[in-house]
Amino acid sequence: MSSIITFGLAVGSVTLWTMRVALAARGSRALGSAIAATEAVVFHPGLLTWTGSLNAPIQISIYGGGVGIGTYLGLSVDRVIRDRVAKTRVRRPRTGSASVPMG
Repeated sequence: MSSIITFGLAVGSVTLWTMRVALAARGSRALGSAIAATEAVVFHPGLLTWTGSLNAPIQISIYGGGVGIGTYLGLSVDRVIRDRVAKTRVRRPRTGSASVPMG
């Protein structure tokens, strides 16, 4: 049961961390901060569980697997969120250039 908890906490923590970094990089400070707070609550028990088993290679491997899966999930969720957000870029004509009327 301890291995399942370790794996789950690693997946949850790293998924949230990856989403937080991706959102913050795109300028979503409020959402990134909210996810960071949630991630801290998940990370702390995971860290305590993991550091309690530093002499157990299987537990460390399970934690590492959770980190890998968490990174994959975080990037996947970020891709879904990113693809659903409309991106608009407004361009102004340069000074002195002819503007083309849009009709």
